Amino acid sequence: MGTQLTPCLDRRLQLPRGHQVAYDRPVMNLFDLEAFASVVETGSVVAAGARLHLSQSAVTRRIQSVENELNIPLLHRDARPLQPTKAGLEIYEHARRVLSSMNDLKSAFAEGAELSGEFRFGITRELGDLTLTYPIDRLQSEYPAP
Repeated sequence: MGTQLTPCLDRRLQLPRGHQVAYDRPVMNLFDLEAFASVVETGSVVAAGARLHLSQSAVTRRIQSVENELNIPLLHRDARPLQPTKAGLEIYEHARRVLSSMNDLKSAFAEGAELSGEFRFGITRELGDLTLTYPIDRLQSEYPAP
């Protein structure tokens, strides 16, 4: 019999039954997601560390932070190159979208950049509430809607 999955987060991410997202601990941050995404892309903690200018142990701690928060393993650690678990692959896809949105946001506000048009991005409520409140408030105060 296969593992039964339980809806979680925005109902697209499925966690094995019995696993819960813990919101009573510090929430993962963009650096944690970036480290995890980098490991998935390079297949190695060492290579991800070199890419991000972090030590191997720092990358490992960041990935463990995400795993601890979600209470689920993200990587098959016995495989070389490292491979994401099924849930890890789903989380990676979410992480890529979040990181891409943040890069778009940085580009929009790069020194000397002209703002025009509409800027839209999607993010989970939990991550948005905790990481984007200040930047969005600042954006709205500096560039009010017409």
